Parts: sequence; structure tokens; C-alpha cells
Amino acid sequence: MCHKYGLRFEEVSQKYGILQNAMDEFRGDKIAILYDPGMFPALLKDSNGNVVPRNGGVPQEGNLTKHLEVFREHLINQIPDESFHGVGVIDFESWRPIFRQNWASLQLYKDFSIEIVRKQHPFWNSRSVEQEAKRSFEKYGKLFMEDTLKAAKQIRPFASWGYYAYPYCYNLTPNQPSSQCDETAMLENDKMSWLFELEDVLLPSVYLRQSLANSQRVGLVGGRVKEALRIAKETTPRKRVLPYYWYKYQDHRDTYLNKADLEATLRKILDLGADGLIIWGSSNDINTKEKCLRFREYLNNDLGPIVAGVRQTVPGLTHYEANPAENRFDVSVDQKEELKETPVHNIVLYPDKHSWCKTTPIKQVVAWPQCSSQELDNNVCVGACFSYMVPHSEPSAPGDLIRPYCDSCQPLDSVWHTVTLDCKDEENNPITVQKKVQIITNCSCSSCMETSRIKPDYNTLLQSLTKENLDKNVNIVHETPDLLLNPNLNASKNTTRDGVQANERFMQLYQKLKDTEQLTESGAKELFSKFEEDINLDNLRDLLKKYSQEEERQQSHQHQHQHQHQPNGKQQQQQQQQQQHHPTTTVLHRGPHHSMVLDSDVKEKIDVEPHYLHPAVAGQEISYHDNGLVDKDKKKDF
Repeated sequence: MCHKYGLRFEEVSQKYGILQNAMDEFRGDKIAILYDPGMFPALLKDSNGNVVPRNGGVPQEGNLTKHLEVFREHLINQIPDESFHGVGVIDFESWRPIFRQNWASLQLYKDFSIEIVRKQHPFWNSRSVEQEAKRSFEKYGKLFMEDTLKAAKQIRPFASWGYYAYPYCYNLTPNQPSSQCDETAMLENDKMSWLFELEDVLLPSVYLRQSLANSQRVGLVGGRVKEALRIAKETTPRKRVLPYYWYKYQDHRDTYLNKADLEATLRKILDLGADGLIIWGSSNDINTKEKCLRFREYLNNDLGPIVAGVRQTVPGLTHYEANPAENRFDVSVDQKEELKETPVHNIVLYPDKHSWCKTTPIKQVVAWPQCSSQELDNNVCVGACFSYMVPHSEPSAPGDLIRPYCDSCQPLDSVWHTVTLDCKDEENNPITVQKKVQIITNCSCSSCMETSRIKPDYNTLLQSLTKENLDKNVNIVHETPDLLLNPNLNASKNTTRDGVQANERFMQLYQKLKDTEQLTESGAKELFSKFEEDINLDNLRDLLKKYSQEEERQQSHQHQHQHQHQPNGKQQQQQQQQQQHHPTTTVLHRGPHHSMVLDSDVKEKIDVEPHYLHPAVAGQEISYHDNGLVDKDKKKDF
């Protein structure tokens, strides 16, 4: 809103460690708040002050299907980015799913529900009527809130979702004058585990009141954060706690929080172990140029410096994260795990929501000894992605294996490009060498174990082994170590991993054929049926012949090598040059974590995955008691 006055707040990230939505967007890449989304049942007042029911007025009278249809439209329109990874806040405050808690301005929901039951059962006594009103209200209130949250998580699955203000505490109120939460409310929070288990973040409100004493303001914040942390501790996996914090006094909306209250309450939130906080501000705070200038002054003189100061002094603090939405800031604080007293066998891990991966242009020089070089326009993947590995014990018993999670900045799209280099052999005769170069077109943070959704065409892979697609004018071809890769895999949206898996799988089956003395057409056909598709026998026959001859050639070479004298330096150099220009088949062997590596005397690199272990789900609770061995052929389910 301040943009129209030429005022922006994008510099707060650099100055105070407060990150925010790009371009000061109301709903952006870091946080998005949905106000009264969908069509929740509600009792609204018209311009004349008359109560008008919306969608039945109360949950037990509402149309859930209609509400979810409208909610879906609102969500897609307000958060159009399908890959949104920020915090998604559902701000619905018309009623609370606990019948008792609908008091004061919400009392009409209890009265409306009681009147419905009284009309349905005119001969029931008051106690029975109220019990039935409570039962039906809470049953369908739960259904509306639960299904709404499920819909949000389905439509924008990468976001962290939660309802504003939950869990409630009701401390420092007329009925609970101390900083401790109301005991009845705590019991009711326990009964609302269905909500907290489904949420990704808990968002208790910690707005301050100027009418309270200084110590009471700190107590109000402390009591509510403690209750949220108590609830979060019981959830699996543990949910993050991000209290809602307003930089003005709730009972004096024109007055900014003073420096003492700011520092004392912010430090209290962090000292208790909250995972962050969301600093909220009303649009009324910045709806004029004068208000925008005043807020900017407050931000630079009070709020920003105090946030930065607390950030530097809190032990284990790694970063802040702030985002305005209607001038809201999400100040997210990560603390070291050991400060949360988490037992080693029950660890909760949360990936960094701010991983980044850039496609960075470079000039790549393609060269080979005794050859001219060529310069290509290419890209490199540069970024910081998330990974973790939980330690485990040795020897391991069944169920002890802890799975790693790994994201890497890697190519999302790439193509193969063939480069022909002009060279000279040892006799100074002109020759040419071909090299395949991977041209990266797009990079992304993605799982190290990411696989293509398209199954490899194994027949095409077999054909690529027997076909000679070489230009007759080319004297020498430099064969890259990934010989079994189909050059056209990328065109069909397959990744390099598909070819590598096929490579490894073929080599395993071929070795099994050889070891079991079934290196025949019938034996190969039976074994290769595991590929789950028809294998061209002509290609297979050529393939077996090729690899049998290659193995015999290697054995013969090794036998001759054992009976030869050590060559002099000049002869050795010539042999090395000949080997460099001689097209040979590089046999891969297995390294750590089942990775495929080259023989030690081969200098080229191969683009393969580091391992085939299945990662755990991001944010999942990792336990020594619920993780078993993982079938590497099984696709990931997230």
C-alpha cells in the first residue's frame, strides 16, 4: 500500500535479517493469509444489524461440499503458484470448534444451535437440548475445519498450513488472571489433537494489551507460547510454533509497542524455543502517506534494530525470515536441535524452506590432449539445497537403518551435444575426436534420488549398443563412460539416472547369466523378461556377442600384460596416447552406497546418482524403531 507513495521495505532483509515476500507482495512466495476463505457457515450481520445465516449459519446446518468448492476457488485465485513453499494461514474466526468457547460476541452460535435442537425436540429438558447442541456443533465444526485443512494441503501440498490463533490459552483474562493458561482450555486443546496433528504450524496469537503491567505482558506471551509448545511436543512429526505478534497494542491501536516491550517479549518467544514468529500489521496502519512514513520510522528506529539485536544474542539462532502480507512479517527463527532437548531416538527434521538453485551461464571449453579446443555456451547448477543424515549404530538389527534425505542443485532439463575436435596422432597425422557434452538448460533443487516418471525403453538401449552411428569421416570417437546411455533419453523427458539404472541392471543380469552358465539365447530371454517388456532377440544376440568378445579381449590383454617387460618411458607414453584414442568399453563397478564408479585408471567422470537409498519424507519424524530396509526399486511416494 505504501508503494503508491514511493515507499518500499525490501531492504529490511539486508539491514535487519527480516526477509519478506518479493516486491512487498500482500500474498507472495514466503507467506499468504486467506481471510475467511470458502463458505464457512457463519452468522453475519447486514447493514441494518440483522443476523443473516451464511451456509446454514452453524456447522451442523452447513453444506460442506459447497464450502469446499468455494474454498478451492479462493485458494487457487489467491495462491496461484502451484509450487508455493511458504506459510499458508487460514484466518477464520467466526466461531470456534469447541462449543463452550463460543462466548461474548460468539454467544449467538450457541444460542442458534440450542434453538435448532429445541425446535426438533420440544419436549426435551434444557440440559438434554444443550448437550445435543454441543454434540452436533462440535461434530460438524470439526468436519469443516478438518476437511478445509486437508483441501489446502492437497491443493498446495508444499506449503506449511495452519489456522490462525490456535491453540487458544485464555490467560490474563477475567476468569484466568494469571499467566498460566486456563486449565479447561488446556484439556480442550488435548481433545483437539485432530487439528494439531493435521496442521504443519501452530499459530497462537500473542497480541499485547497496554492495560497490562510490563511483567504481565511478558507473562501473556510466555503462557501462550508454552501451551503451543506443549501441544506441538505431542504431535508426530513435531509441528512448528510460529506465534502471531502485532507491533501495536491491541487495546490502543494507534500506539506502537515501546522498545522495552518489544525486546522483552521477542526474547521471551525465542528463549522458550518457538520456531519463529509472524509479526502482523493491519492495513489501517499504512493506508495514508503519513502512516507509511511513521511506520518506516518505527521500523528503522525500533522494530528492525531490536529484531536484529535479539537475532545476534539468542544462542543457536541461524536466521530470520520475515514477510509482509497486508504488512505482515513472518520472522522465522531456527534454533540448534540440542536446545530443544530432543531425544536422540525421536528426531524431527525440517528442510530449509529457502533452498535455492540457479542456472548460471558459463563458457565451457571442450578439449582433449593434442587437439584443438572449442568454446560452448553452457550452464552450471549452483545453489544450496537441503540434506541430512541421522547417525545409526553398527552392527544394525532389522529396523535400525536410518534413511538419509538429500536435495541437490542439479539439472532439471538438459540435452546432449556432440563436439568434434581436430587432433593429431603420434605421427602428426590429422585425426578427429568426438566428445559428448551435456548442455544444461534448467536447474532445480530436487531429491538426489529423483527419478523420471517415464520408464526407460530398454529395447532402444539395446539397439544403442549394436548400432554404429558414426560419421565415416571421423577417424576416432571418444566414447564417454556412460556407454549404455541412450542419447535420445532426454528428448523423451527421461533423466540420466534412467540410463544409469538400465546400465547397472543390465550388467547385473549379464553377470548373473555368465555366473550361472546360462549365457545362451534362451537363458538370456528368460532372465531379461524381468525388464517387463519384449526384448528384440536380434539386438540381444548382438549384445551378448559384443560383450562376450569384449570380455575375451580384456582377459587376453591382461594375460599379455602379465608376460611383458616394463616398457621404457617413451614407449609407455606412446601406449598411453594410443589408449586415449582407442575406443574401448569402460566397465563400471559398484562403489559406496551402490554408486557406479569408474576403474581407477580412467580419468573421465560419469554423471550418476551418488546412491540409491530411499530418502525420508521432508519434515517426517525419524525414529530408530520405524525405519526398515528400503527396496531401491520401489518408487518414492512423495
